[in-house]
Amino acid sequence: MAFLALLILTLLAIVCRDPLLSRSLVFDAQSGNFTTLLYGDSNMGGRSTAWKEKSKPLSWSCDLHAEYEYPYCGFELLLDGSRRQNGIDLRKYSEVKLDLSYDGPSGTLRLHFKNHDARYSHPSIGDGDKFNRFEFVPKGHNGVITLALSEATVPEWWLVRNHVPPELAQPDLNNVVALDIQTGGGRPLGLHRFQLHSIRLEGVLLSTEQFYLSILGIWVTAIGLFFIHRISNLKKDVEARRRLHAAVQRQAEEAERAAKIDPLTRLLNRAGIAEKHAELAEKEMGPLTAMLIDIDHFKSVNDTLGHSYGDEVLASFAGILKRNARDCDVVGRWGGEEFLVLCAGLDEQQALCLANGLRNRITHFHFGERETLTASFGLRIRHDGTLADLVTDADIALYAAKARGRNRVEMFGSGLREAA
Repeated sequence: MAFLALLILTLLAIVCRDPLLSRSLVFDAQSGNFTTLLYGDSNMGGRSTAWKEKSKPLSWSCDLHAEYEYPYCGFELLLDGSRRQNGIDLRKYSEVKLDLSYDGPSGTLRLHFKNHDARYSHPSIGDGDKFNRFEFVPKGHNGVITLALSEATVPEWWLVRNHVPPELAQPDLNNVVALDIQTGGGRPLGLHRFQLHSIRLEGVLLSTEQFYLSILGIWVTAIGLFFIHRISNLKKDVEARRRLHAAVQRQAEEAERAAKIDPLTRLLNRAGIAEKHAELAEKEMGPLTAMLIDIDHFKSVNDTLGHSYGDEVLASFAGILKRNARDCDVVGRWGGEEFLVLCAGLDEQQALCLANGLRNRITHFHFGERETLTASFGLRIRHDGTLADLVTDADIALYAAKARGRNRVEMFGSGLREAA
């Protein structure tokens, strides 16, 4: 059914090709889409005059005199009245057909498409709109003159008078505000008679070759889409199973990742810390420091301000550690209000410096209603041993920090083990 509809549309397109592809715009006595203006060379000091012939529509005459060095007269079709600002875009047309009767001494006539553009059209300067000129030999009383729009030129005198820069010197047809028929060059003195029958602009959307190539392309595309649809249907079950398998695999991976992330702080939980510790141990990056960190008096925070505020404190605390630890450090929540940071490659002095930097950041952080909190740090540095060994010793150091007044850093040593 779809191919039958496409076949019918193709036949209709071929039969109606010319109306479909062509476009035209006509200016004549019946169109009424313009106003007219006659002019001579009096503004240049000349005595050439022009007048309408009332007996015929769009007819005029002019008498050229020699007072001005280059005498002229003309007839304008104003497409935007006297405003000369909002014209017509003629770039979509390729040629103009001028049906004009002429009787007079001029060997050539001129057709101007005057284009308005704020970049060069200045109201204070006469003839500020760009002259896109066509100069042609008239055919007397009969005959249509066909001119290609691509052959338009811009007169040198207009460029100089309007101080137009080189980048704006090319013909423009994007906002034509007037069509102007004028006597030609030289000094064609005497009487000139004109009758404009029509000005017809013509263009095509596509050339004949492009039209048939488009139809061919549509058919090739349609056939290709048909085969793709059939192949897609044949592969539907296989693709559905593949998507289901991929979805299950993604869910399993997400579940595995979620099992290693603390949902409140978005830090690693114990399982995630253990995995990262194993990776650090395999890389043999030197001694490993464990920092076990406990928020001081956190229970009183929960008791006085509520568990929701306590959760906000834990999340903010986690953010401080994550932002201020090194990129290579492992930061996680060990449980409750205890956090663990694993640092590879630090000696004792460097570890103490990093821990005290974190402690100072915590001390000066604004936690909302409680405003400030402190934390105690227990550190342990080992070249070997399990994660449990590291945390056990760091916990002993943390206990010592709590016992010695909190808000401090303690490094594990043999004396602390004996005291424990």
